[in-house]
Amino acid sequence: MDVLIEHATQLEIDVIFRPVASFEAHLFYLFEHNEARMGNSTTVWQNIRTSRILADHEGWFARLQAQASREYPETLAQAILARNVPLLSGSIHSFSAQVLLGVQRHDLVIVNGVLAKVLDSYFDVLYALNRAYHPGNKRLLTLAADLPMVPTGFVAGIERLLSFTSATLDDVPSALEAVVRPLLALVEAQGQLPAPWGEQRPE
Repeated sequence: MDVLIEHATQLEIDVIFRPVASFEAHLFYLFEHNEARMGNSTTVWQNIRTSRILADHEGWFARLQAQASREYPETLAQAILARNVPLLSGSIHSFSAQVLLGVQRHDLVIVNGVLAKVLDSYFDVLYALNRAYHPGNKRLLTLAADLPMVPTGFVAGIERLLSFTSATLDDVPSALEAVVRPLLALVEAQGQLPAPWGEQRPE
């Protein structure tokens, strides 16, 4: 990754270099194997779909965009839910359990790191539930608020969750439950709650 600065305006542009094969492999595993990730499962797909081609002399990216224009596979949405829902709560290996352990140890760094993973899985679940493409992590709270199905008050809940300090660390587990529980209730209300994940562990 690099940054390009336009001389006249000082506008900063992120530049990312990716091998052609990585795009092709991503779509293959996404569509043919329903490969769900621990957050951001459909972000690259969305990037491909919405990219504006400036130069494509061999036409490979145009062909890739044509492949990416397909509808959201139902099996992929189910795979994303099955992968990420159990990470949120309900298991001794879930992120909620890891947050509780970090709070008990009064380890702010661990708690902060696990909360980042929680939100990765949280938004992957929310976008998959809506059969919508994950846009990436920039302005995610604003963009997610426009989805058809969202938990009531989720933006305020997440803002409250992330505002903890050393003095309020003990409040984090309850604040996390107040964010996760409404999402799981929404998933269950739509009849899309996956079966228990058993003893599999998050990576």
